[in-house]
Amino acid sequence: MDRLIAFGCSVTYGIALLDCKKDHFNQNPPPSKYAYPQVMANILNLECHNLAVPGASNVKILDMILNFQFEPNDLIIVQWTFSERDLKIGRAHV
Repeated sequence: MDRLIAFGCSVTYGIALLDCKKDHFNQNPPPSKYAYPQVMANILNLECHNLAVPGASNVKILDMILNFQFEPNDLIIVQWTFSERDLKIGRAHV
């Protein structure tokens, strides 16, 4: 099946939607099924891979794009975040 691959921050992730709220018991909910990438994938009959990260900087988003293994028929969505956000990438040091 062809895929829709989405990169972005909390807006793309859908963090404030009803099925995706961070709270004391649910610290890392999966991306919302109501977030726009999933809605678009449903309409287009594509498999959705919402790789957005709440709080991600544009550098983090770019790093994720550059290190992702794309397939020839992937449909890619990138929603850049606020330019004022810090420039941390957040990789683990090995």
